[in-house]
Amino acid sequence: MEDMGNQIAEKTKDAFNRKGKNESSAQKKPELPKTPEDKGASKGDDDGSSEKRHLKDKLKDSAKKGAKKAKDTAVKSAKKGAKQAIHNKLNNSDSLIGKAYRANKKMIAKAKKARKYISWLVKYIQFCLSNPIGWICGIITIVVFGTVTADVVGSLHDMGVDELATSVQTSDDQINDNTNTDGEKATVLLIDCGPRKRGGAAHTGTSSASASQADWTKEGTVAYKNAKAVFDAWVNAGISGEAASGVVGWVNTEGSFDIIGRAEGHYGHGINDSISKGAVPIPSGDYPVGGGGIYQFTPYTKYAPLNDPKWEDGKAMTEFVISELPGNWIPQAQGIMHDMTGTPHTFEQFAQETDPTQATLMWNSYERGDQKVIPKVQKQADATKANEIFNKDKHKFDRAKFDKNFGGSKSGGKSGSTSTSEKKKIKCKEGTGGGDGWQAKGGKHNYSNGQVWKPQDLPEDLKQYAIDPKSLGMEYAKSGGWDPVVPHQEMCDQCTGLSATLMHHLWEKDGRHPTQLMGHGRQVVGNWVSTYGGNSTKEPVSGSVFSTPGPTEYGHTGVVSHVFDDGSILIVEQNYAGASGERVGKYTWNYRIASADTLKSEGYTFYNPGDNGFKVNPAAKSM
Repeated sequence: MEDMGNQIAEKTKDAFNRKGKNESSAQKKPELPKTPEDKGASKGDDDGSSEKRHLKDKLKDSAKKGAKKAKDTAVKSAKKGAKQAIHNKLNNSDSLIGKAYRANKKMIAKAKKARKYISWLVKYIQFCLSNPIGWICGIITIVVFGTVTADVVGSLHDMGVDELATSVQTSDDQINDNTNTDGEKATVLLIDCGPRKRGGAAHTGTSSASASQADWTKEGTVAYKNAKAVFDAWVNAGISGEAASGVVGWVNTEGSFDIIGRAEGHYGHGINDSISKGAVPIPSGDYPVGGGGIYQFTPYTKYAPLNDPKWEDGKAMTEFVISELPGNWIPQAQGIMHDMTGTPHTFEQFAQETDPTQATLMWNSYERGDQKVIPKVQKQADATKANEIFNKDKHKFDRAKFDKNFGGSKSGGKSGSTSTSEKKKIKCKEGTGGGDGWQAKGGKHNYSNGQVWKPQDLPEDLKQYAIDPKSLGMEYAKSGGWDPVVPHQEMCDQCTGLSATLMHHLWEKDGRHPTQLMGHGRQVVGNWVSTYGGNSTKEPVSGSVFSTPGPTEYGHTGVVSHVFDDGSILIVEQNYAGASGERVGKYTWNYRIASADTLKSEGYTFYNPGDNGFKVNPAAKSM
């Protein structure tokens, strides 16, 4: 029974298994084998679809890249065009921004060039330090460089200063009637009553090669001979031996007696630093041309040109100074005490002085140096030594010689300056004005101090008082008639350009017109005084040129068009308050009212050529 049950169970299990297997077989459809063509078609469909997608993506990427490149090119081109347009506008602009832009471009270019040169220099130094051959090259370089540097620098200064002198010195035959009233160069620069230089540039030593000739206290040396020539020239002119010793003591620290023609800014120890050998003075302060010699003539051209042997002739140099005195003797002026004794002495009082240490301090009335840097003690010591060496005969003041050479000193006691002989042109005391102006003083107005007008905006009631530069041939916003300053483009939109040109045309003497181009605005009146004689004054006259010490460090200048009853004036000027000049353009002008109180508070000074023989050009008309 058990066996039968097992068999039944096995059968049942087997039947169950077969049923499941059959059902699975029935549900699964038989798969027919694929032909090669079918296989190829299926594969081709897959590959073609992938290739199309790839091509499509590639085209899409290419289009994006092309669009981006086109956009970048357009932006770059636009930026470049805008940049070029801005560059062209600024590069051709005469505005302050344009000038600053051009200056910045030049500075960048110089910086790039400097970096390149520095890179070369560094490489060369590395080479010189790297091996024995480099050491030899370095030594040779140092020797050659030391030999030629002085000549190269001298040549560069010669070129630069000569070019500058050419640009600021306009000869008489270059301007209109081609002459000044006295036959002098238009730009002779003498200095006003204020300090005329910074002080002595002391020569403090000598090289071993020249030491034997540099000791002025040792008889027989070049320095001794030059110092004695200076001393003898002064006593022969009639001044006392002590006064002459004072001069010797002063000038010794101005350049040294071994090289009496020493050029300003040249502190070497050889004769090549002399102007007689072509050394070009290096200017300091406000002067465009430097000074030179033991008397520090500034500019040096007032005494002698480059390479002139007179620069090493102590007697000739002293005789030139004698020809300037007593007219250029100014103990005190404009609130400044030049006489370093503290008391203003006349030139005759100096000439009679019996104490060399006091005489040397008085000499600053001629030199007018910056007392903060003047070696006072050294000068007094040198004056004492000079008196011991050269004044053994105790030379006394000689009235006959003095009057012959200096014409006598007419000022008495302790006045501010001595009177001049007829040939002298320098008078620095303040005058009282007067003379013939362009218009007589008078009239009233209802305008406020500081009101400014361009020519086309000037009120009708002021036109009768307004000098019209056009009546003298000066064109507005054009260079016509601006002959004196056209060669000096830096002046053509400045206050100095208008005052120089208008004064040139407005005044004349014997058919000849004055020309004064030198100085900043604050210096113009002083330079007119120095060049054409007469006095500065606090009193305005129509047709006068004026100077003010402000509002900037350069000051300001213009021309007085009219003086009203209340003391106010109508001014014609350039480069003021944006009404003319830099912000408007070259060759322009404006008019302005300045009250009498403003003239005093802002320190206006005036120079009237009518006080010195000039007449107003009859062509001058009002608007």
